[in-house]
Amino acid sequence: MALTRRRPLLSPLTVHRLRSNQKRLLVALVVSLALIASVLRSSKNSSQSQADVVEPSPGGATTATSGRLFSGQRVRMPLPPSMFRFANMSVAELERRSRLVGRTHSLGCDKFAVVATAASPQPQAAYALHVLATVGGDWCALIGGDAALASVAEALADRLGVWGGSWRSVATLDHTELEEYGRSLLGWNNGRVLGDPHVCKNIAYVYAIQHRARYIWDTDDKHVVHDRDHFASMVASTSTGIPPSADSDSDSDPGTGTGTGTGTGTHRQYQVPFPTGSFPSFNMFAAFRPSVWPIWPRGLPLTHIRDKRSSHVPLANVSVTGDIVGVVVSVAAVHPDSDALHGLTMPSVVDFAVTTVPLLLPAGVFVPINALSTLFAPTALWMLFQPPSLHPRVADVIRGYIGQRLLWQAGLAVSVSSPFVSAEPKWPHVRGRQLDLSSERTLYAHTPTLVEFLRDTWLPSAPTLPGQMEELFAELHARDFVTLNDVLAVQHWLSTLTSL
Repeated sequence: MALTRRRPLLSPLTVHRLRSNQKRLLVALVVSLALIASVLRSSKNSSQSQADVVEPSPGGATTATSGRLFSGQRVRMPLPPSMFRFANMSVAELERRSRLVGRTHSLGCDKFAVVATAASPQPQAAYALHVLATVGGDWCALIGGDAALASVAEALADRLGVWGGSWRSVATLDHTELEEYGRSLLGWNNGRVLGDPHVCKNIAYVYAIQHRARYIWDTDDKHVVHDRDHFASMVASTSTGIPPSADSDSDSDPGTGTGTGTGTGTHRQYQVPFPTGSFPSFNMFAAFRPSVWPIWPRGLPLTHIRDKRSSHVPLANVSVTGDIVGVVVSVAAVHPDSDALHGLTMPSVVDFAVTTVPLLLPAGVFVPINALSTLFAPTALWMLFQPPSLHPRVADVIRGYIGQRLLWQAGLAVSVSSPFVSAEPKWPHVRGRQLDLSSERTLYAHTPTLVEFLRDTWLPSAPTLPGQMEELFAELHARDFVTLNDVLAVQHWLSTLTSL
């Protein structure tokens, strides 16, 4: 009997395909199990923080949302006492340290206009120098940025026929010099962060203070001083003494946070806003009759924009001494510093009424303070520090809120002036505003909670202003407003200022 070979049910190619499909199914099964585990972990974490996800509605019921609100509650353990450098430092010790190291030679003036740019092309360098030329003849110009900006600035400064007499001195810091000063003055070893203009500015501030700056005009290459007389009068209105500490009556160097104010004592007229029900913020644009409404400054908490208690505020005429003014903010004409939400939805060109009577903010009322058109007096140079970890569109506003809270502790105040500067548009196209919108997300999420915490919750325990600033940054780190690197950076900042 002949044996016949049975034909296989499946061809070798079919078997190969089946085995390949089995491998794919196995991989898909593993990935699916991993995704399920991830979802379960996420669900567990969400249930643990349900208080942050479910918010009470006006009627008292709760409404679950798909998002997650920033609570501002402690999410980290407080820093151990061993990490604090200034908490237990007495005023006497602070004054002793402030006299150990003297400042270096002067550049011929005690007023500095500071501009920093991360990677500016040469034409922008020329424009930055032109902007600084509008400040006045008794100011030094300090430009921090890339090498191209520094070289062009120096070349333009040599053209005395064009630029002569606009300032007393021009100092430039390229990235190599900024990195060197960052290491030597502030203990910063990360050169990569110098790509951010606000980090460059932190170093430039210290450089200016080291070279005997008493006033610093914090600006950029888009804001031009168009009224020098008004600007000069606001400079004269500021406190020329030293911010008072909790238990000291002596004077010291600017920036140390010790001593008492010894300003001119000249009386000046101000308008003081008194928000209804002690509302924590004030829309300063509303006080100068803007041609576009609504409008609000970058950094005003979003939850306050449509609240009339922030904008429809009675103003009282008062006469006070200039000793209490530590910071002067100028509203910018033409293109004011509004946030990206306003820039995308409302006309960008805005006019304001000009008045010779500035605003004076009482303790307990915040305004957003930027790094574009702000004057810092000798009593407030310590406040210049911008948290390096935050985006530049966020860092200056957060600095302003932190600084205002500390100004109240020092018995100082913020003044807001009608425009003596004009601003050019930052972005010529909509995409730029869209980029700003993404950059400002932290402002939208954090400022409502930050303002409430600073005004209603935080109380200092340190006896000196540096100790209070260190203490506040540590608490803000525990509440996830800033990072540990910011706390370490502000400690370097304070150590440097108390030695200059």
